[in-house]
Amino acid sequence: MYYGLTLANGLHWTIGGDTVFGKECAVRLAAIMRLAPAEPVPPSILYTEEDRSDPGGMDEVQHRLIRIRFNPETDESRVILPYTTGISFYAELWASLYAIHRRVIQHGGLPIHCAYIEHNGKGYLIAATGGTGKSTCCRRLPKRDGWRAISDDQALVVRLSDGTYAVHPLPTWSNFMRQDPPQTEWQVEQSLPLAGIYFMRQSEQEYAEPVGQGEGATLIYSACATVVLNDHDPANPAELSLRRKTAWLNAVAIAQSIPCYRLGVRLDGEYWKLIDNG
Repeated sequence: MYYGLTLANGLHWTIGGDTVFGKECAVRLAAIMRLAPAEPVPPSILYTEEDRSDPGGMDEVQHRLIRIRFNPETDESRVILPYTTGISFYAELWASLYAIHRRVIQHGGLPIHCAYIEHNGKGYLIAATGGTGKSTCCRRLPKRDGWRAISDDQALVVRLSDGTYAVHPLPTWSNFMRQDPPQTEWQVEQSLPLAGIYFMRQSEQEYAEPVGQGEGATLIYSACATVVLNDHDPANPAELSLRRKTAWLNAVAIAQSIPCYRLGVRLDGEYWKLIDNG
């Protein structure tokens, strides 16, 4: 069984497995990301416990116990991972999304460490370091007046053909390390136009202050690096250098197109009134 993933900019994958455990990985990932069955149309992401592919001419990235091989000509990916269960199983699925992140970066987008909220059909990102209140901001967002919390840890920004940007939710993988997770599924294929990025800090006074494009690019790049740039060791150091350079150029382009703000938040305040009015 294969499952299809298509993003707002037209990038697509079919996801499957060629071993019993590999197929289990594909099925579970599809459930988490709400993906429907699909025909195995290339490019594909194939999960396997065994290394059956010819490594010649392929790029490789290693993250902890998994390896991901990429065919640069076809965009085919093979995720090679050992059998595991429990928390380690979800950690491997999380790491395997680099097969998606890498191609998104190549096409002008970025994965971002942030909360993702909606207001009246537009998407807004609230970026901050871990443990500073992103999830709390999502929980406190009113479920009225066009507001909706979509994801609270990561989002995927993609560049469209007209130069604008859309944003997709990504799973909160830490939820699977809890006994009673608040959410276990995200509609990853659904997207909204990206209208603003807010870099949050806790503050006695609530405020939204615009930041310049240079500072915005630096902050966006840092929020991307938290997700993907620092976690994987490529066999070819040149691939890592190119990936970082491309991500930086993408961050610059996003900051030139999308308004960016510093957002001061009181955890008992009404920060959302500053968003969409910044």
